[in-house]
Amino acid sequence: MRQIGECIQAFFSSLRVDADAGGRHHYGEYLQQAIIRFQQSETKDLAYDIYRVFLECYGHSGASDGLSFLSFSEKMRGYEEKAAVLTKKQRDHFIHSVNVFLLGLAIYEANSAYRDFFLSALYESEPYSARKSTPREEFFFRWGLASLCHDIGYPIEIITNQVNDFINFASCIGCSKHRIHARVEYDRFDLVNSIPEAIPKRSFISKYYDAHDTCVYVDLLKPVDLLAHKLHLALGIDLAEVKERLDSYVADSGRSGRVDHGFFSAVILLKWFGYLVQRDGGDPDEFFVPILDVAMAILLHNFFSIALVKNANRPNPFSLEPLTAEKSPISFLLILCDELQEWNREFYGNTDKTPISIQSAQLMLSDSKLEINYILTRDAMPEEFIGAKTGLLNVLLYAEDIFPDGIHISCEAIADMPALPASYHLDREQLEKIAIAIHNRYNDTSLRMNPGKIIKYPNYSDLPKDKKYYNFRAAMDYPVMLNAIDCEIRPLSTGKNDTAVTGFSPEEVEILAKREHDRWMQGRAEQGYRYASSSNKEKKLNQYMVAYEDLPEAIKEFDRDPVRDIPALLGAIGLGVYHKKTGHADSFSPEEIEAMAQLIHHYYCEAKIANNPGEPVEEYDSLSEEMKDSNRRQARGIPNKLSHIACMLKPTRAKGFGEPITVFSPGDTEMLARIEHDEWMGDKIRHGWTYGPERDKERRKNPFIIDYEFLDEDTRELDRNTIRKMPEIVRACGYGIFRANEGTGNR
Repeated sequence: MRQIGECIQAFFSSLRVDADAGGRHHYGEYLQQAIIRFQQSETKDLAYDIYRVFLECYGHSGASDGLSFLSFSEKMRGYEEKAAVLTKKQRDHFIHSVNVFLLGLAIYEANSAYRDFFLSALYESEPYSARKSTPREEFFFRWGLASLCHDIGYPIEIITNQVNDFINFASCIGCSKHRIHARVEYDRFDLVNSIPEAIPKRSFISKYYDAHDTCVYVDLLKPVDLLAHKLHLALGIDLAEVKERLDSYVADSGRSGRVDHGFFSAVILLKWFGYLVQRDGGDPDEFFVPILDVAMAILLHNFFSIALVKNANRPNPFSLEPLTAEKSPISFLLILCDELQEWNREFYGNTDKTPISIQSAQLMLSDSKLEINYILTRDAMPEEFIGAKTGLLNVLLYAEDIFPDGIHISCEAIADMPALPASYHLDREQLEKIAIAIHNRYNDTSLRMNPGKIIKYPNYSDLPKDKKYYNFRAAMDYPVMLNAIDCEIRPLSTGKNDTAVTGFSPEEVEILAKREHDRWMQGRAEQGYRYASSSNKEKKLNQYMVAYEDLPEAIKEFDRDPVRDIPALLGAIGLGVYHKKTGHADSFSPEEIEAMAQLIHHYYCEAKIANNPGEPVEEYDSLSEEMKDSNRRQARGIPNKLSHIACMLKPTRAKGFGEPITVFSPGDTEMLARIEHDEWMGDKIRHGWTYGPERDKERRKNPFIIDYEFLDEDTRELDRNTIRKMPEIVRACGYGIFRANEGTGNR
């Protein structure tokens, strides 16, 4: 198995750029260095450096009229940040596109099956005169354009989202529950959907036109017609049907309040490169072979799931099976990499709820397998994330041809940060006292575990600035850490009924120690350290940058000791650790989980008997441990689900919160049912189940490990029924479901 950085380095070691031949240029070296800098620090400026160098090499730059695709990307740069202030759920697409680019390079390098498909399906079958001299550079050219440009149409989606958000807010008075779908219309979309003639049309299109009889049905200077024809050729679908679908796509999407930025990205790419190739006197085949293939991939990265793939709930005339790398190598890779690339994606503007934030991902590749482990930094159920990712990939892609041992997605919530308690804040003086105490405690622990060791920094004042700040930041993290075990920091109380915590249980110590390790690992990562099997300070390598569970026991003690000392450390400055008296429940006790699991199974049996009278059901105690765990998982996942609809759990005896929710709205029910299905899939995957067209218990195959959108209605109803019973399930353990913004207790 190889890491992504190793694969990218190997890719460039064998890359030869035609433009660099004879020492004329050095674009290959420039690109490699720009990528190395980006990997060290993923900033927008360094991402843009990669765009600039790539498009200088392949983007038809340097013309006297000042038009190049680089000039287009410059216009787009920064648009998201400036335009997204008034919209919701807007994410970075600049750094994202570069990460998609790098991920695809790594897969090409690591996987010989993919390289063979690219060679046979594209390089050898389409020998145009401007083709690159090696398959590696031809892939680099096509993949670079596809990945770096697949989101260039996103500003159009942003604008539509802004209009929708504003008009719905402006119309919310009177409590209308119906969402208004506003849309942007184009009085002359034909001007968008046209490639300017820099040379006579006949001379530009003649070779492509003569090669395909079906060209008589399309206009080869209209991007939408070109895309329809390319889909017809590549995927074998009916030309008239797909052309009709694309011709009406903008209007159809607008009526549903949705904009497919991939559609506009593909149209824009064809419009610009269609003109630039003509203007520069290039071979028309450069446009009609690689550029058109790239545009199809960009279109398909959304359009395939929306309009082409088989969907029992949203039938379409094409009903295609999952896409294979053999049928369209660049399209396959773009869908895969775009879906997998989730780390370091900044959210702009407002959001309906706190989004899941992915700090990083550990990715390993081989000729037969892809393994990716996501590191979550905010509240989420790992099962939800794993299930959602795997379920969608199972619907869209057939990956066994290149990864016969599978795509394995895992997830760790190693930096799970609940909201801070609002009851008490540490001031600067207290924080500094804690920072000094943290340093002294570290020295004491080092001496105890290594007697006779020379302490490099005996006093806090001896520390370098960065290490002082590290301890100060650790002090600021204390309220966050303690919130994870339902505790908070308050001034020490002398009241008999308000006793400070003097020690943590072994389970609480492990929770806090894990967070302590995660905080240390995040600090190391920010300093440029990365994992290696042996530590090397000069090279910034550290062998302990692994999950807490994988640490040796002796190293775990370095994390346990500090958290055991927290009560005494805070007590020395007049503060105490207290269990929170009231508030929402972030988690349940093992006893509560078991009680809810039994009730969940009871309701499942009720529904099963109602739908199939006479069918036998198993008692909870007779279930396998795996099935019991599945019911427990449902119970554990309740707080996570409620966070998605701005709700929380509170003890029913708590006062000042009004009446608990007993029935969810249809919209909330649908959202929670989708999350329940994602969690169920993640749970199945963790127990070794994979997708299969038929259920096979022995081989652990299940046909429902697919995206919720593609489930049949009866199966979706099972998930909805689970959600409808949730208020009764939590009530049995003394909890109620309340809106987070209602009740005096949330002020």
